[in-house]
Amino acid sequence: MNASRKQASNLKEQAVRVTDAVRALANFYAAQLLSCSNQIPTSYSNVRMIHAHMIASGFRPRSHILNRLMDLYCKSSNLVYARQLFDEIAEPDIVARTTFITAYSASGNLKLAREIFNNTPLNTRDTVCYNAMITACAHNDDGNAAIELFRDMKRNNFQPDNYTYTSMLSGLSLIAEHELHCVLLHLS
Repeated sequence: MNASRKQASNLKEQAVRVTDAVRALANFYAAQLLSCSNQIPTSYSNVRMIHAHMIASGFRPRSHILNRLMDLYCKSSNLVYARQLFDEIAEPDIVARTTFITAYSASGNLKLAREIFNNTPLNTRDTVCYNAMITACAHNDDGNAAIELFRDMKRNNFQPDNYTYTSMLSGLSLIAEHELHCVLLHLS
């Protein structure tokens, strides 16, 4: 009986040491990725090197590290690696989804931004996600879609904030500019 207690105690101590080691490794990778995010422009080679080290060490990052890694790949204009990570996640969280809406918008790919948004479950969406999609539409010359998203946001009981209204002004100015252009063409 005494030997089995000692064995159980040893197993518990080993589990604590492994947990501490994994936690330390996660903190190390988080710090390394944070240092990359402070570089302007974001260094793709440094991000790739850290990611390669994670893979080689067998480290399986949790969502906060995966989100930072995807964000850094996006900021270094490497959407291919970022999307591979995104696609490996069984249920991407709202941070990952919003990162991609923003990244696809910045690269001018409104179709893929819209795809990510449309595949985001309503119970997962938040105001930041809506703001990212409204901004994507406004910045990619689709003011009507921005307005429709704003209506959808209100219909689904999400509260607009100052950022929402700023993005909406961009969308509305596109429509007004287009209508003014049509009037000027008609008058000339």
